[in-house]
Amino acid sequence: MCSSFLDNLNVNKFENKFGKIVKFLGTGVFGAVYKLENGKVLKITFDFHEAPFLYKYCKLQKIKGFVKVDDVYKIKFGNTNAYIIVRDPVEFTKATDEEIEKAKDAMFKISPVWRGTHSGNFGKQNGEVVLYDGFCKKAKVDETKIPFLEL
Repeated sequence: MCSSFLDNLNVNKFENKFGKIVKFLGTGVFGAVYKLENGKVLKITFDFHEAPFLYKYCKLQKIKGFVKVDDVYKIKFGNTNAYIIVRDPVEFTKATDEEIEKAKDAMFKISPVWRGTHSGNFGKQNGEVVLYDGFCKKAKVDETKIPFLEL
């Protein structure tokens, strides 16, 4: 789905806004992640919960323990929305249990019913251990707050 999404974008508008994609980094259930020429990471996702979570808690509120994001946008794609997330890279290095617990605590403060996540959803971003995926699906978010981007 992500390659079809990229094929339908206006490449000039996309590159003027985000820069060139230089490397494919991986895929998940709802999207794919790419490295941009400026060193940032661009994630394209169709996860209608993750994107508003990142927008509210990571971009606007910048909660310590969560991945920091520069931008979150939604783009119309057929009958649904795709979301573009731009952030600094996350390193997949071993963190101490204490560092991981601090990042987990941030999620439990937002949603005490969070059941936790796989240890692979923690990494280091700019030297800080952060939860970058596996957020609680019960946390209250609002997709309509994400800015719409015309590409």
